[in-house]
Amino acid sequence: YNIKKLENLTGHLTVGLAPHTSAGSLSRIIGFTNAQVCFAHPFYHAAKRRNCFDFNQRVFLYDENIGKFITDKIGDVVEQYLKFSVPKVIDAYGTKKINIDPSQKIYSYCINKKTGKLQKKKVKCLLKGKTDKWIKIKTSTNRALTVTPDHTILVIDNGKLKLKKAKDLEEGDRVPLSLKNPVALLPIPPATIHFTFISEKNWGRYPG
Repeated sequence: YNIKKLENLTGHLTVGLAPHTSAGSLSRIIGFTNAQVCFAHPFYHAAKRRNCFDFNQRVFLYDENIGKFITDKIGDVVEQYLKFSVPKVIDAYGTKKINIDPSQKIYSYCINKKTGKLQKKKVKCLLKGKTDKWIKIKTSTNRALTVTPDHTILVIDNGKLKLKKAKDLEEGDRVPLSLKNPVALLPIPPATIHFTFISEKNWGRYPG
């Protein structure tokens, strides 16, 4: 920026990001505060909110402390944690965040974009928020996933893995799937998206 003092940043454009989102929200610096926060219009913060799964979407988590896989509905998992935790409201829309104690050693599985294999990632928090738009994705292998329109989905394009928003998926897009429990790093076979449609519901959950 070639600035000589803090005030020289006024008027410059910045991009705001939140964990798990794939696109930034453009903003402009108009002032400064001594508080350790970012003051902005509520719509700006709302644009950076995380994406979610539908209440009934089943998750595939691993509890290392008991050596057991968790395949319950994400809504039931979140509600169970809410019974024994004090959630923090993180925005003006009432989104609740539940921090997971690191000693619990709860893991989710994701695909390494470089190797195409499964890897474990520790779950640090759970979120519960409101939305009125959902997209249901169904594959040619009859598997289904219900997410918010901006949720990113991994697809196979010309032999390479890339991310697309759920709302941008098209019939015929190929997505990687695992045919076995992830007890080891496995190669990921592809499946073809059969159709997508939008439905109306209220609450979304996401493991962070």
